[in-house]
Amino acid sequence: MDGKQQVVMVLRKTFQGGIIKRIPKNGRDARILLALAAASFDPGKDYSEPQANEQISEWKAGFTCPDEMDHVTIRRWLVDYHLLIRDADGSSYRANQMVI
Repeated sequence: MDGKQQVVMVLRKTFQGGIIKRIPKNGRDARILLALAAASFDPGKDYSEPQANEQISEWKAGFTCPDEMDHVTIRRWLVDYHLLIRDADGSSYRANQMVI
């Protein structure tokens, strides 16, 4: 199975029923979903924390349960997976285009 087929399979499994309640537990599956979130950020643009939170909130608005999948958790996961780069003082974020 090639990479594109794997992504399609993961997204079909994750979005069963249309609404997702949590980030997948499987690391590979989580990374695929989080890469989609990171791809919603403008490449080369720095985001303040409130701007990053707003971008994530807009990205997830149509397909998540707002009370169960919050923007802060997603932002932390994006940083943990190195999909978003946080500057040293934690005041700004940008998409890590090297891994998306």
